[in-house]
Amino acid sequence: MRKLKKVGKVLAIILAIMVVFTAGGVVVGATGVDQQITAILARGITVRNNSQPVTFTNAAGQQMYPILYQGSTYLPLRAMAELFDVSIEWDGSTRTVLMGDTGAVQQPAQQPTPHAYRFLHDLPLVGFSNEVRFGTVNMQGNSYGRAMYVPVARGGWTSRNLNAQYNTMTARIGPTGVASSMNNNGFSNIMVLGDGREIASFNIDMDFQPQDISIDVRGVSVLRIEIDQPLIRSPRVAIANAVLT
Repeated sequence: MRKLKKVGKVLAIILAIMVVFTAGGVVVGATGVDQQITAILARGITVRNNSQPVTFTNAAGQQMYPILYQGSTYLPLRAMAELFDVSIEWDGSTRTVLMGDTGAVQQPAQQPTPHAYRFLHDLPLVGFSNEVRFGTVNMQGNSYGRAMYVPVARGGWTSRNLNAQYNTMTARIGPTGVASSMNNNGFSNIMVLGDGREIASFNIDMDFQPQDISIDVRGVSVLRIEIDQPLIRSPRVAIANAVLT
């Protein structure tokens, strides 16, 4: 009963702020009839949850922004559902968004084959990412794609759902060469947590040589990576080509 009340409350909040859901580039309307519209991508609108800024990202790790249309503000439905811990699915055959308890029987997760692998940013997002970006960075003169970094000082985090399906995470870490101060003899930190428990931590300064890391993630359901970049005397850092096997 408490679960139903929680879902109902969240749905009421979502409907109250007129959230939209996108699938395959089309907007799903209540009538089932698509219509092309002209809207404003509102990059200047900030969303806060419990006083903390919220950054919405899609499955590819790209940042998403609110949309303004005819005086109303629209937010991405999937990201909002994940923020409030409400399950959400898209049924393409009936063009239906399924939220909460759909009554479907959950099938056991299929274990990956020994050669199966996934890039970290391709895994489902848990909650929301704070200030984290995915893209290309430069470490000591070498370019690395699929890198996780935080473009601002202080830092950020992201959490991904491993569903206890993987054994090892490999990646390359190092400074990106962009420091938050000219006097950059301090340290930044990359911390990896499995289900809330610290499983690896790396202190990085501007003299740190990029290196490959391997982290045991066996049995981990939720993997969280935190980047801490103090405002004074610390380099910007990145974790590139993070792969789960």
